[in-house]
Amino acid sequence: MTIPRLKIPTPRVSSYRTAHSLKQAVHHTRSIQKSLNYTGGRAVAYTDGWCLNEGRRNAKAGFGVFWYPGCAYNFCGNMTGKQDSHRAELCAVSTAILMAYLLNKPGITIKTDCKFVITSYKMPKEWRRRVTLSCDSLSIDI
Repeated sequence: MTIPRLKIPTPRVSSYRTAHSLKQAVHHTRSIQKSLNYTGGRAVAYTDGWCLNEGRRNAKAGFGVFWYPGCAYNFCGNMTGKQDSHRAELCAVSTAILMAYLLNKPGITIKTDCKFVITSYKMPKEWRRRVTLSCDSLSIDI
């Protein structure tokens, strides 16, 4: 697995302006990082991928990772390369896993509506070794 260059969004600058001291700013940052939605000791991420005009020349695909309303780490992005909803769904899941890893979260529960993602997770290991996914500057072997 290659280490991707994904920037995790940081809290908005205005929240730092409201902090009256460095101590409050540090506490605010830590509380945001620890406040991901947890179920059974695992962070819960809702993922989705989509594609407009799929199969056509002007197709555009994107993906998103949603933790909870107002979370500074909710994330969305555009796909590069082949514009396809399956690739976008896989990219959303891999981004959520990567974000949990970079935030030092011990476990993650992915909630998705895509049967393709669930089937891909259950496919034989030899198939997984051959599948490569890349989105923006992110490259992950599945």
